[in-house]
Amino acid sequence: MNLINNNLVRSDLLNMLSIEEKERRLREVADASKEFLPDLVDESARLNLCLRLWSGCLMAAKTIATHTLIGPNVPESRERIFSYKIDRIAENDPIYLAGEEAAPAFKRLKSEKYSFNGVPRNSPVRRYG
Repeated sequence: MNLINNNLVRSDLLNMLSIEEKERRLREVADASKEFLPDLVDESARLNLCLRLWSGCLMAAKTIATHTLIGPNVPESRERIFSYKIDRIAENDPIYLAGEEAAPAFKRLKSEKYSFNGVPRNSPVRRYG
């Protein structure tokens, strides 16, 4: 997750970047991922895997966060987002699922508070939380 956050996002709003800058950052992620995925030679496949993993982790991490930029996360929104979006995507995508499961560890790594209040009991995000 840090690989993508550091190389791709860098605290910038991605939609504000030029196409060239986005492509450059994606190449950085693909190149850096060689270390973690040495058997996956195809750069597009490595990037696809990394972005799906990152997406699952980031969606889940933002949803279990106690606060967001616009205020606190409430249990009702956590339940709705996990039940109707995150967990449904994870049912069909094992890479996204792995990212979702990693979200609590990612929050701990960044020393950020999180809560499972409102998260469905059978949600994969709870597996390693």
